[in-house]
Amino acid sequence: MAYVNLETLETILAPHYLLIGENGEASKHWRVKGWHRWVHVADNCDYVVIGYGGYNLLSLSQKDKNSTVITYINRSGLTKTLKLVDLYSNLDVLPRTVSHWAWYEQVLWDKNVLMLSTVDNRKMKFEVPDDFIATPN
Repeated sequence: MAYVNLETLETILAPHYLLIGENGEASKHWRVKGWHRWVHVADNCDYVVIGYGGYNLLSLSQKDKNSTVITYINRSGLTKTLKLVDLYSNLDVLPRTVSHWAWYEQVLWDKNVLMLSTVDNRKMKFEVPDDFIATPN
């Protein structure tokens, strides 16, 4: 389960069955700074995958090989990122809309695997490594 605390602008993450602890206090939860539009929460709630805020459309100024498009954050705060250069060797394949660049066709999430269909018709899989999945506190 993920929800946003609008006062602190933090995304709160917790397995739904552990969200309310003793005396109505939140239990086994953790926080990610900011509000995120594109979030996949792991089944065990130990990490999240945060995608680019514009979904599959990059703003015109973001067509840069070093633009971060996917961020992994685990319960311990460890962060890993995927940049456009990790997906495309040549950014010229990105189609331009009137106002943006498209960078993917479809994203699917299955257990610890993020599957991405690129705009140049490739299927890519990104598995979350075991050493990245944090053990609960």
